[in-house]
Amino acid sequence: MTKLFKDIRSLKELVNGSYMKRGDESPSLHFIVLLLGWWVAASMAWVGTPLWIWFGGGLLLTVGHVFSWMYKSLKSPIRTGIVSLALLGSLTLVPAAVMKAVNGDWLAISYFLILFQGIAAFEMRSRGGLYASIIVSGAIFFFVSQLALDITFIIFLTGFTTLLLSFLALSFLLDQIKNADVRWFQNRFGFSLFWTGVFVASMLTSAAIFLLLPKQLIDPINDAHGVVLPMRASDRISIPEVSFEQQSLGSALPVTAATPEEDPDAGP
Repeated sequence: MTKLFKDIRSLKELVNGSYMKRGDESPSLHFIVLLLGWWVAASMAWVGTPLWIWFGGGLLLTVGHVFSWMYKSLKSPIRTGIVSLALLGSLTLVPAAVMKAVNGDWLAISYFLILFQGIAAFEMRSRGGLYASIIVSGAIFFFVSQLALDITFIIFLTGFTTLLLSFLALSFLLDQIKNADVRWFQNRFGFSLFWTGVFVASMLTSAAIFLLLPKQLIDPINDAHGVVLPMRASDRISIPEVSFEQQSLGSALPVTAATPEEDPDAGP
């Protein structure tokens, strides 16, 4: 009977969203989420984002986390209203960012998302807010990865995955300490089943993203071009023909022709 009551209570918490609304008392979770945001900002810098954008976004995120932690127990309608208005104001940047993304500038969406994440950090007083910040960081990292044409980007991918798993593990341990009813691990096979599901879902998502990417990638920062494999219209790889014929220096200069009115030697 006691177990039945616990199951009913857990179901009510899931329906009401009380788990996501629960105030978080651990600064460690905030620190990991903040570190994850800075790690994504560093990946933006690696692909050529201007300093004032990625560093300013990380600084805004830091101030927001500190502010939310200092006033985590103080509910202020005025603060919530100001943050909401700022978020709505930032949405005016979405059309321009989408147009740039259509033209190949994927970083434009990342610029908007890091601003949106920094503003939302000022009202991050619950576990749900931390998860939302992680999702935004993942979205930024995804768009940044579209311009990562170097194998060394795997370093940022490894760091992002490590921080994400660290947050999930620490969150689980804290819930266990507080005697929370975490239903994933009530039996001996729950742990293996959960992480197997995470691994399979990650691989399927990665494969889907890889196959659905556009064929040609253009980096607007340094004009680098790349082609995603193996999604192609045919099985043959098209390599542009390169002409090695030596040309004179004069052929590279602009050619202009004088009109009869401008040429004094021209006849009537």
